[in-house]
Formats: sequence, C-alpha cells, structure tokens
Amino acid sequence: MSLKKRVKVSALTLLIVFAELTAPASKTFPALAQAAERQTEQQAKCLKTAAAGVVDSTGNYKYAILQDGTAKIVKYLKEEGAVKIPAALDGHPVTAIGKAFAGKSLVTGIEIPDTVTVIGSESFYGTGIKEVTIPEAVVRIGDFAFGHCLNLERLFIPQNVREIGGNIVQISDNLKEIEVDSRNAAYKSVDGVLYNKDVTELLAMPGGKDMAGFRFPESVERIGRYAFYLCEHASFTELVIPDRVTTIESVAFFLCRNLKRVVMGENVTEIGECAFIHCGNLKNITIPKSVAKIGRYALAYSEDGTPYEDVCITGYKDTAAHRYAKKYCLAFQNAETGKVTRYDWIPVPKGKIKKLTAGAKKIKLACQSVEGASYRVAVKKAGAAGWKKYDMPKASAVIKGLASGKQYKVRVRALRKIEGKYYYGKWSNVKKIKVR
Repeated sequence: MSLKKRVKVSALTLLIVFAELTAPASKTFPALAQAAERQTEQQAKCLKTAAAGVVDSTGNYKYAILQDGTAKIVKYLKEEGAVKIPAALDGHPVTAIGKAFAGKSLVTGIEIPDTVTVIGSESFYGTGIKEVTIPEAVVRIGDFAFGHCLNLERLFIPQNVREIGGNIVQISDNLKEIEVDSRNAAYKSVDGVLYNKDVTELLAMPGGKDMAGFRFPESVERIGRYAFYLCEHASFTELVIPDRVTTIESVAFFLCRNLKRVVMGENVTEIGECAFIHCGNLKNITIPKSVAKIGRYALAYSEDGTPYEDVCITGYKDTAAHRYAKKYCLAFQNAETGKVTRYDWIPVPKGKIKKLTAGAKKIKLACQSVEGASYRVAVKKAGAAGWKKYDMPKASAVIKGLASGKQYKVRVRALRKIEGKYYYGKWSNVKKIKVR
C-alpha cells in the first residue's frame, strides 16, 4: 500500500469527551438527589484548603473541605492491601472521593463509609480490588471510577445511584457482569450489561464478558460514549448493530482491537468522534445511507492519529461515508456500483531516482515505484533556461535525443489521476549526469 496522508493529532485531542453525560434524576429519593446536586456543585469550592488538599491527623489521606463543611478525599497516602475509609476526617464527614486511589495497585480491598454520596472519576482506577460494596447513599459515580481494576470480579450498583459517567469498569477484564438493584430508577442490568432504565441506551460492557452470541436488546436506540471502551475479550470479533439503533456516541468502541466486522443497522444516523478509533483489524466498514454525520477520526484511525493501511469504507456516493473517505484519505467502494476510488493514494509521495545511467545521446532512468501512479521526468541541459518534460507510464524509461558529451540535470515525480483530477508528488532531488 502506498504512503498515506498523515494527519497528526495529539493523544489528548483523540481522547476528548465531546458531550456531557446526562442521566435522569431519581424520582424515588428526591431529597437525597437534591442534596447530592448541592454537594456536587460545591466540590470545587474549598473553604480552608488548597486544591491539592491537606493531610489529615492520621497521615493517611489528603482531603479538601467543601463549602458545606464535609470532606472530599483527594489522595490516599499509603499502600496498604485492605483499606477502610473513615466516615470522617478531623471531624469533617467524608462525602466525596476524588481521584484518591488511582494507580494504587497494592490496594486489594476497599470499604467505603455510608457517608459517601459521590465517587468521582477514576477514584479507584488501577487498584487491585476484587470486589467493592457501594453504599446506598451514593448517587453519582464518575468516569472510569473502577476502570483498569484487573482483579475486579463483582460490582453492584445500589438503588439510589442516578448518575453514572463513561464506562466505569473499562479494562476490568475479570468482570463478567454489572449488577443493578432492581429498585434503581435510572439504570438496569440485562445479562450483566449496564443500560439506562428503559433499556434504550447501552452504557457499559464489562470487559470480561464473553461476547460470543451477544445481541442487543430490541429496545436499544443508542450506544453510549465509552460503552465498549477497551473491550478486548477474545470473542469480540463481530458485532451486529440492529436497525433500531440511531446513534453511536463518541469513543464507543475505542481500542476494541479484536473487532473485525461490524454490520451497521439501516437507521444509524450519527457516528460520534473517535467511535471506532484503534480497531486495527476492522478493515472493511459498510456505512448505510441513513448516516448523516460521522465525527472526526471515527473510523480507521490509530491512537496516534494516523490512518490504518488497507482500510476500505463501503457506502453511497455523496453521503457522509463518501465525504469521510475523501477527507481522511481512505479507499471508498461505491455500494451500488462496486467501484473503488483510492483516496488513500492522496497525497502522492515525493519522487526518488533509484538508478541513472548514461548512454550514447541518451540516459536510462529508474525511479521509486508508486502504486497506481505514472511518472514525469524533467531534464535540463547545463546552461539551458528551462526543463524539458517527458511522461512515462512506468517507473523506468530511456530518454533519447540528448546532446553527446553534455551534462544534464534530471529529476522525477509521480502523479495519480483520481476522479478526473491529477495529484502530483514533489520533485525528487536533482541528479547530474554526463551523456556519452
């Protein structure tokens, strides 16, 4: 495959979350929900402490005092195997846990006090916990709260949780199911997969779930952001998205490396940014006519922001799929005619002369071969004002009719014709040769 266009983007750009998660408020526990809202709004407003927190009297925690006088744990300072989080620090009830235990791989057990209402993003990310009991008072769990917990085997979402961030269990490869209290007003578990209450949106796929034979419930209309994030189970090679689904949200299938085939329903209208990024085995993607919007780097891109080799988008002319293929320089196959247009051949690489030899009143030229290209050679006699150009269909040619004993400059470039338009590579470095 020829050189592809390299669209450089930062890792941060590729990981941006482009929409805030919205979740229904609890109808069963309004007072608790309202209190949690006030506490959430106040998390960034500390009365006495710096943003980094202060160390408690035991030396085990850093915490910040929130506006309501309660404490948010911002960092755990030890490396103990089993941790019992205190209900209060220096007289302040612990109501929130920030990114406190992230990366503490030696922490193998967590006991969360009943005072906690908010478990923040990445709170227990990368710990060695096998199981966790979430208190009934908790109403909010942030993005990746239990992500990368490779030993995690059980997670139960209690009754009062009304807001859950992006895939809270991503890369937890031993977790085969997420359980939800049947009384929960906002969320539901179906066959171990996390959905919203009316099962119209799939929110999180546990990383250890056997995907062989997985089918979406008929009610599902949306695949949520991060829903299958880093789902690398060996059985996850194929996915059929039913016709009822209309939206695949941002980063939904990020880093699902084993995914080889996706059959997309005929009513999908939107594919979010980075939705299928870093699905390296997903080479042939068929996009239905219904898709009106495809976000940046949604298909056929690696994590470092470059397109994968040998990827072909199949779709319909003048649709979002066609526009995406052209914009991101991917091969496009017209679903109606079968014709393949090689947008992945844009731009054309710079020319390179591999071999140049002189003969009697002629030169023999061989240049770097470029797939799907023809070539243009430019020759200029020493002292001449301009270049004389020769077209050649192959990567080698003999230029005749030159002046004997004269020195010439030679350069070459490749060109491709795509949809009636010529695309030229840069000229090669100039080489000099004396004709016999």
